[in-house]
Amino acid sequence: MNLLLTNTEKFKGRMLYRLMFGVLMTASAPSVVEAGTVLDDIKQQNKLIVLTRSAPTTYVETSQGTQGFEYDLTQRLAEALNVEVEYKVYDTEQELLSAVANGEGHIAAAGLTRTEQREEEYNFGPTYQTIRQQVVCRRDAFLPKNVNDLKKVNLLIVAGSSYEERLEELQARFPGLTWDVSEELATEQVLQKISEGYSDCTIADSNIVKINQRNYPKLQVAFSLNKDQELAWVLPQTDEKLENFVDNWFVALTENAELDEINDRYYGSLKQIEHVKQIEKPEFESQEKHSNTLAKVGFDALFQKRLSNYRGHFEAAADKYDLPWELLAAQAFQESGLNPKAVSPQGVKGMMMLTKETARTLNVADRTNPQQSIEGAARYMSNLLNQLSPDIPKTERPFFALAAYNVGIGHLHDARELAKKLGKNPNIWSELKEVLPLLSERKYAKSLKFGLINNPVVHYVERVFTYSKAIERFITGKRS
Repeated sequence: MNLLLTNTEKFKGRMLYRLMFGVLMTASAPSVVEAGTVLDDIKQQNKLIVLTRSAPTTYVETSQGTQGFEYDLTQRLAEALNVEVEYKVYDTEQELLSAVANGEGHIAAAGLTRTEQREEEYNFGPTYQTIRQQVVCRRDAFLPKNVNDLKKVNLLIVAGSSYEERLEELQARFPGLTWDVSEELATEQVLQKISEGYSDCTIADSNIVKINQRNYPKLQVAFSLNKDQELAWVLPQTDEKLENFVDNWFVALTENAELDEINDRYYGSLKQIEHVKQIEKPEFESQEKHSNTLAKVGFDALFQKRLSNYRGHFEAAADKYDLPWELLAAQAFQESGLNPKAVSPQGVKGMMMLTKETARTLNVADRTNPQQSIEGAARYMSNLLNQLSPDIPKTERPFFALAAYNVGIGHLHDARELAKKLGKNPNIWSELKEVLPLLSERKYAKSLKFGLINNPVVHYVERVFTYSKAIERFITGKRS
């Protein structure tokens, strides 16, 4: 069973009684509302105020523009209402639900789980996704098989979450079950902490896990902690007209397959790009040994099947812009698995995964043309290198340029400024990489010019360099 797809039949059943007594309001034709309602207030303000939190599954501002499942969904609701959208973004579910209780917005769209306890306090709209809570651990740690095994691990979860609610239910049946909570970290940040070895395991919704495993491959699902749960928006308690509008709009969205389309965009394409199977680097293994291992187990096949077809393009572009061709090839491997037809859920395309806007500025007419994509990326990397501070040493500059390629030059400038404030050297990658993850924490990001990021940029940069070294070793071995 795919836990991330909309349960269409169940949804239709829940909404049928509303359709029998109301006028079906499609996504393109909302009805007129009476004065004094929340829906009327939205119309008068010409603004829908959405409460959400920053995460890849909900709402995230990136160098490629604003993205996220909830963002796409609420944008379509705003189109149906013919109004603008204002987003109020919170760090954690706990803060978000407090904002809901304080009436700070019209709806809360943040991947919120419908639970019995929450339904006593909040008015949930229709279900749009079905998920499960999953126990997630670091791959090379002890992997629990059941709830009893959780007593053997350090468990870190988000405070005030549905995960904590579930553990409290289980604690009565499993004495000795304990866990640590974080008041500051969001689920995605806890997953990162688990990947980095700060704790053994956590609990997260399956949709969040699926997206973040792509960024943190050291994460592994141990088992599911419960049966299916429903995700839904939280709506005002006092306005049946807005509730009816949203219910009927979701029916229309389901009927015309738009909801499935959004689901597929963010979750249906998350099968791993056909890379060579990634070999995780043990903590004790040197970077040199790791890249050599990669070269032996994977790059031989990759070179024969794909790299040899495009090596001339990499070499020509690298020569034109004074870059190592192996680094460009490693970027392509990281971005798309050397697939010129690759497309991300956000619409970035091609071997180097260029956005439409970036391609336009680089005069790349066809992003799926490998030669154009590679040359465009090389030009972009050259531009980024030229924009870096002259204080950054030559040997460090490729690391910084790759980080800017991944999250944008503005966020890189923010990280360097934050590094200075924290007493770290902003010109050395080994120190800056300790600062970049802090840009995903609002307490740091809110004071910076370009704000929050959710990209695992350090992982991106270091994987590219690992692949680059492996390609170099493969080529050297091939020539000997």
